[in-house]
Amino acid sequence: MKPLLILLFLISFELFAGTSTIIKLEIKGAIGPASSSYLKEGMSHAISKNASMLLIELDTPGGPSTSMREMIQEITNSSIPVITYVYPKGARAASAGTYILYASHVAVMAPGTNLGAATPISLMPAPKIADSNISATSTLEKKVINDAMAYIKSLAELNDRNITWALSAVKDAKSLSAKDALKYGVIDFIAEDTEELLSKLDGRKVTMSGESIILKTQGVVIELFEANWKTRFLSIITNPNIAYIAIPTRPPAEKWVKPACEQSINTAYQMFIKKLDKVEYLLGYEGNAFAFTGNAEDDLLSITSVHPMREDAINEFLLKSNTDAYLIKRLIIEGKLVETEYNGKKFYTRRLSGQN
Repeated sequence: MKPLLILLFLISFELFAGTSTIIKLEIKGAIGPASSSYLKEGMSHAISKNASMLLIELDTPGGPSTSMREMIQEITNSSIPVITYVYPKGARAASAGTYILYASHVAVMAPGTNLGAATPISLMPAPKIADSNISATSTLEKKVINDAMAYIKSLAELNDRNITWALSAVKDAKSLSAKDALKYGVIDFIAEDTEELLSKLDGRKVTMSGESIILKTQGVVIELFEANWKTRFLSIITNPNIAYIAIPTRPPAEKWVKPACEQSINTAYQMFIKKLDKVEYLLGYEGNAFAFTGNAEDDLLSITSVHPMREDAINEFLLKSNTDAYLIKRLIIEGKLVETEYNGKKFYTRRLSGQN
């Protein structure tokens, strides 16, 4: 009986030890500082979990080269294989996405996806024909394009991908479908879904720091690494395709500042919408979720020194801290707190030194 138990234990241990983990990241939308931060955090998480590889599901129109290069450095200097999968059907790895795909140890696309159009785009307006600086601008553009061509060529050499097409994607903004990308040696294979992806990865050789590694995906567990709230917020405010018109909901620092009228707001909206895909207003009240650390007076003065509190927020805070409303009156009498009115609502701010 005892040998049988030992045998069962050894078998169970082997099964448990043989189970590996793949950390998956989902990068959707424009590449930017949030994408770079997300990849860096995901990579650290994968290393800490002793994951066998990192899987990036990619669908992007591109983004700034600074963020793209940060991400590529994470990939090319990774101690574990990075698989980039353009997914789902209809997704793309355009512009910066093409470089990321080229940098990955394994490049995969779903049917019905595309990549390319990797020519750097200047954020500055194009010069007029009569502009005296047109020659200087042309020289600058050549420098940027030549730099990008050299960069993507180095990535192609690193992972033995099609160099000729990579250069045309930068110089001539060429694009390819998934089927053609496979045909021309731009990607490693096409996968219908994650199940087929894992099946085709199993037994595949990749080169890491000059050494060949055989990928094993049988019985692997895929764990989705989700971006934290800071990264999600950063991805919203740094999205180059969205403009936000911030409309103050609290008293401004200067008394002469008045709320914008509807006509001015609408004019600003019309100006932005002509140039961008999406324009949104930021005008909602953010709520009353202020922290209480144990001393109501100290907390109130700390909060109101940087953040005017609306009357209902004050009342909610006093209730949560089990504090009498007289505290507010006392702080106003002592000159520590100021009551102001803005857009028909009362606000309370801390009186700072030098204020009248």
